[in-house]
Amino acid sequence: MVATRKWKDQKSHNRYSFVCLTALSMMFSACAKTPVPLATITPLTPTSMVVYAAMTRNYSGTHGVVNIYVDSDGWPNALTPESGQEDHELTATLWFIILGRPETYTSFQVQSGQAIYFEGYEIFVLRIAKDDRGAHFVEVEVAETR
Repeated sequence: MVATRKWKDQKSHNRYSFVCLTALSMMFSACAKTPVPLATITPLTPTSMVVYAAMTRNYSGTHGVVNIYVDSDGWPNALTPESGQEDHELTATLWFIILGRPETYTSFQVQSGQAIYFEGYEIFVLRIAKDDRGAHFVEVEVAETR
C-alpha cells in the first residue's frame, strides 16, 4: 500500500508544488557554472598570439598548421640557471604539433624571452603573465625560419 498525502484543496497542492520546484531550480542554478568571458589582453605586437592555459591556438604557415597548447601545470617554477641561483619567474609548458603529422608532437618548458625552434618555425615567448582575473596566459610570436 502506497501512502499518499491528502490535500484539503487543489490550491494548497499547487502552492506546495510551486515552492518545491522553485527550491529545486534555485539549487540547480547555484550549482551550474556560468561561463565567464576571458579578459581582453592587448597584444604586445600586431602579429603576436595570446594563448590561455588549457587552450589552443593555430598558426597557418608554409610548413603546415602549428597547433600551440599551453599546459596549465607548472606556473611558477623555480628554474636554476647555470649560475646556481633560483629564478622565480613564471614558466609554462608549451605543446606543439603540426596538424596531420602526429610524429611532430613535442613540448618545451619556457619562460619570457625564450625562442623555440620547431619544424621550420621560430616561436618567441614574449610574456607569461596573468590577466586581471588571475588567469594565466602566454603571448607568443611565430615566424617561419626556412
